[in-house]
Amino acid sequence: MKKWTRDTEINAPIEQVWKFLDGSLENMQKIMPQVVEHKPVIITEEVVGSVYRQKYRE
Repeated sequence: MKKWTRDTEINAPIEQVWKFLDGSLENMQKIMPQVVEHKPVIITEEVVGSVYRQKYRE
């Protein structure tokens, strides 16, 4: 499995930023338009630690 890291500083309130990462495909595509599928694989009760499978359009 490939892994990569990248840091980006976002100058916005954390509540506004987290709205884009709520698990919905529509919100995910607002920040990453190349995502065409975003499905949960493992959902934890705490949400932290949940795993999603994504498909990207190149």
